[in-house]
Amino acid sequence: MEQSLMGVPDRFMEDDETARMIGMSVHWLKKGRREGFGPPVTLIGKRAIRYRLSLVMGWMDQCGIIEVKSKRKFPSNHRANDRNCDCYACDL
Repeated sequence: MEQSLMGVPDRFMEDDETARMIGMSVHWLKKGRREGFGPPVTLIGKRAIRYRLSLVMGWMDQCGIIEVKSKRKFPSNHRANDRNCDCYACDL
């Protein structure tokens, strides 16, 4: 697995995972692709659209999205706003 510039293992994510990460709906992501807003996408093959984790995180930084409210319960070792947090909840 590649390492991103931010030290996080880089990987591809699908719509639902990306939407949860940025706090928006899958519908919003699809609309953004059509209308030219939202995080950058990567086309894999002819049809598979994915989001690269490092690019989504960079887009969030650029937009000033610091923390997305989540309904998840975080474990006691969770470090909020720390990209190097190694708790299971941060392993999106």
